[in-house]
Amino acid sequence: MNIKKFAEKMQAAVAASLNKEVCLEEKLKFNGTYSYVIVVTDTENDLSPYIYLEPFFEKFQIDNSIEAAADSIISAYQQNKLKKPVSMKWLRDFSQARDKIFYFLINYEANRKLLEYLPHFRYLDLAMVFGVRYSLDDSRPGSITLYHSHLDIWNTTADELMSLAKKNTPRLCPVRISNLSDHIPGNGSIPSPGDSDSLPEPLAEMYVLSNTYGTYGAAAICYENTLKGFSTLMDADILILPESIHQAVLVPLKKDGNITFYKDMFLSSSEAYPNPQEFLSGHPYIYKRSSGQVETA
Repeated sequence: MNIKKFAEKMQAAVAASLNKEVCLEEKLKFNGTYSYVIVVTDTENDLSPYIYLEPFFEKFQIDNSIEAAADSIISAYQQNKLKKPVSMKWLRDFSQARDKIFYFLINYEANRKLLEYLPHFRYLDLAMVFGVRYSLDDSRPGSITLYHSHLDIWNTTADELMSLAKKNTPRLCPVRISNLSDHIPGNGSIPSPGDSDSLPEPLAEMYVLSNTYGTYGAAAICYENTLKGFSTLMDADILILPESIHQAVLVPLKKDGNITFYKDMFLSSSEAYPNPQEFLSGHPYIYKRSSGQVETA
């Protein structure tokens, strides 16, 4: 059974079990990937969780149980559905949405088809696209990617989105820079920049750049003064390894730094990255202190 047939069976099984209308969509996602999604219609709520079917299909291929797959999807829906009704009528009102608009980065070439539908701007070989951030009933952050259709509803332009997003994004998605040791199991302490005893060299001089939410955090390389301030603190140019759309690894380039080592390490790790939807770039970048600009490494 292929995933399309599986998705159709899940749609019917979940609709029968919940006695609700269930929509099945095939969505174009980032980097040219497609996902089958189940959405349970909730007449009391403007929002309903999207249940992506690929993980359930992978498990179905192992145990071959339609009933177990349907039960798992229903359980996921029950766990993720909103506890209180949420109205999204504000999204049609630009005066209410404008302060929630932010930007994030995706790969340009890998998203050419999707970018036909999204207002965007080039940034190096990447694309800066836009979203609206909001809070759910229990303060969980959510976001909606903005399409040209939103501009039509708001009677505004991509230039206006950019102007708003430049001001909003650092506030809505505050930058977070942490030592790589904070992300390695078994390393509880974060060494100071000069402390190389707790991590093998050259890993002790690597830092993770993201935002406090951990989503779309690689865009923090575009925040005004973030890279400038970090490079000043480290007294070095900064090698940027774009691990995913959610985060990047920063490496201060000391005079004796081995750039080739870091580039080779980045290439080997990016080839093994498990989620193609989160891919950002196939090569590193460098922030040059002399120019204050980010360049392709």
